[in-house]
Amino acid sequence: MKAMYMIMTGVISLALAALASCSDPVYATVEKATRTATNTLPLLLSITDIAVTATGSTYSVAAGAIFEGSLSGVGGTMTWTPNTTDTSRPFNPPGLQCFGGMALFPYPPVATTRLYGGFIDTSGNPSLYQSDPFYSFGSGSATQLPTVVPGEQVTLFQSTFQATPPTNTLFMGGAVIAYNSTILAQQYVYELDYSTNGTNWTATNLTNLQYPVAGVGYDGANYWTASGSTIYQSSANSFAPYIVVAVPGIGTDMIESLFVDPVNGGRIFVTTKTQGIFYSLTGGVGTWSHIPADSLSGGSSGAASYLCVAGPVDIANQYYLVGSDGLGYYTLDTGSGTWTRFPDSTILLYTSSVRRIVVDSAPGQENVLMGTNRNSLWRGVFDTTAGTVLSGTNQYWIHE
Repeated sequence: MKAMYMIMTGVISLALAALASCSDPVYATVEKATRTATNTLPLLLSITDIAVTATGSTYSVAAGAIFEGSLSGVGGTMTWTPNTTDTSRPFNPPGLQCFGGMALFPYPPVATTRLYGGFIDTSGNPSLYQSDPFYSFGSGSATQLPTVVPGEQVTLFQSTFQATPPTNTLFMGGAVIAYNSTILAQQYVYELDYSTNGTNWTATNLTNLQYPVAGVGYDGANYWTASGSTIYQSSANSFAPYIVVAVPGIGTDMIESLFVDPVNGGRIFVTTKTQGIFYSLTGGVGTWSHIPADSLSGGSSGAASYLCVAGPVDIANQYYLVGSDGLGYYTLDTGSGTWTRFPDSTILLYTSSVRRIVVDSAPGQENVLMGTNRNSLWRGVFDTTAGTVLSGTNQYWIHE
C-alpha cells in the first residue's frame, strides 16, 4: 500500500466522526472479510503488522483485528486460534477496533516482554494499549497507557536494541490534530515518540512532521528514521540532535519504508514510491547503492512503489527481501547490487501488494511471513544457504 497522509479540515469532532467508521487512512484497515470457524485467516485481510511472539512457533497478526497463530515447526501447519466470543476481532482488547501499529517490546532491567498496539473505540477515540499477560491482548487484561499528546493516534510501532549499554527503545509514530494558522483549519501533523520502559513516553526532536514516520531502526552506532522524502540520523534515541542525511536520487520522492538490519551493523535500506531502493552497508557513510525501479529483472519492468524490506535470508548475509505494490516480492542481492522478482505467476502472491515482511530465524531454515494488502498472509520457508524459498510439499508459499 502506498504511503499515506491526511489533512482534515473543520473541527475535531468531524475528524473523530471519520475515525469511528474505521476507514481513516491513518489506519488503512480492511475489515469486510469475516472470520470463519476454520483455522485459516480471512482471505481479504490487509495485514498491517506481524509480531513473532515466540521464535519458530507463535505469531500475532494485525489486520484491523488481531489474530494469533501457532506453528507446528518450521514448514509445518499454522493454527489460527478462534475466539468464540467475537470471531471478527478475536484478540482485540474489549470494545476496541481498528489498528495503527503493533510491536513486541522487551525492556530491562525487568525481564518482561509485552505486546503494544494502537486502537480506537467505537466512538472514534484513539488509544494506546499494553498487553497483560504477555504476548496477547485477548487472553487477559490489557492496560491503557497515556500518550505524549492526548488523543494521539498510533501510526507505527518499532523496537530497537542497543547492546552497549544494554538498552531497548520502543518507538511510536503518532498523528496529532493541530490547528494550522496558515490554512486556518485543523490538520494532522506527525511526530516520533520513544520509551525505554514501555510505560513512560517522551517526544523526540521530530515533531510537526507533515508525513507519517516510515520506519525506525538502530544500526549499532546511530538511530535512523524517515518521513516524507527526508531521512534523519542521530546518535541518541531522542533524535536530539539529529542530522538530515542526503541520499542522491531520492529528491522529493516519497519514502515508503526504512529498514535497519538488527543483526548486521550499519545496513540501512530505504524503499521509495517511484525511484526504487536505496541502501547503505556502511552506516550511511560514503555512497549509497541504488536499484532503480526501472531496472527490474525476472518479470516486470517500470516504476512501481516498493513498500518494505526485511532480511537477510541467507547465512552469508547477502540476500534481502523487498515487498512491492502489486508485483509481489523481490530478492535483493547486496553483493552484486541486483534484484530479481519472485517468478511464480501461478499464485496470487505474484501480483500482491506486499506491505510487511518478517523473517523468523530457525536453525538451517528461516520462516518468512509476508503480509499483503487485501490478500491476507503468506508463509514460506527459506534455505539459509541459498537464500531462496524451498519448494516441495508444504514447504512452498502457503496462503494462511
